[in-house]
Amino acid sequence: MAEPGRPIASTLRARIDELLAGVDADLQTGYPGDGDTAQPVHSVYVSAADATPETPQEWGAAATELLDDHRDLVTELGGADAVDIVRRRLESAPIQDLRLDFEDGYGRRADDTEDRDARRAGNTLAALETDVCGIRIKGLTSAERTRAVRTLELVLDAAGDVPSGFVFTVPKLRAAEQATAAVWLCEALEQAHGLPDGTLRFELQIESPQAILGADGTATSRRRCTSARGAALDCITAPTITARHAVSRRSSRRWTIRSPIMRRPS
Repeated sequence: MAEPGRPIASTLRARIDELLAGVDADLQTGYPGDGDTAQPVHSVYVSAADATPETPQEWGAAATELLDDHRDLVTELGGADAVDIVRRRLESAPIQDLRLDFEDGYGRRADDTEDRDARRAGNTLAALETDVCGIRIKGLTSAERTRAVRTLELVLDAAGDVPSGFVFTVPKLRAAEQATAAVWLCEALEQAHGLPDGTLRFELQIESPQAILGADGTATSRRRCTSARGAALDCITAPTITARHAVSRRSSRRWTIRSPIMRRPS
């Protein structure tokens, strides 16, 4: 590499530092990056009507059987130690992030049925030993939000406390105001249960064009979304909506980015 030419004057570097000092501070405050908790490598959605505390072990046993059937392939892809590494993971944490689904994977059922399944889901989550767990409620549209809120309340009541790593998914987000409503819901539940501020967290799942396109066809993501990630299934993206479209920048720390979804095989 060639030696640099005349060095940039220290006065210019000082001017640049002075110019960008405020920018650096704003970026650090508004976009601090990921927290201390590692992002799970997958999320498994299982119908709330079917999930039990034994679900992770059942999936792990099925995966181990597949591993044994394809040892040569796993060794070819990952090396000589790959089979042992995968086996240890399947024994210790076959599912890192288990979500009990009350939306597409659950369907529409009678209120008393969903009430019963919500209570059972709370008991199941309390007994799990996954890194992250939670539920996907129904959406916050006028036709579903009463049911969605009731299900979330029943799950938390039955769990007795917020399970470790608990997060709930808000599906089919179409407007920033729905994210604001989810923040208000968290605050109300925290107050009702005597929980510290910021205990409840949720994820935003976008599956509708209204969330990113205005009625005139213009892209609304420029004024709503600071980042997004898509998953292979269902065209899922997960925005981190800017504070001016929610209630506060502090509240936006409740939101997380969706990781790719694994669904229960049919």
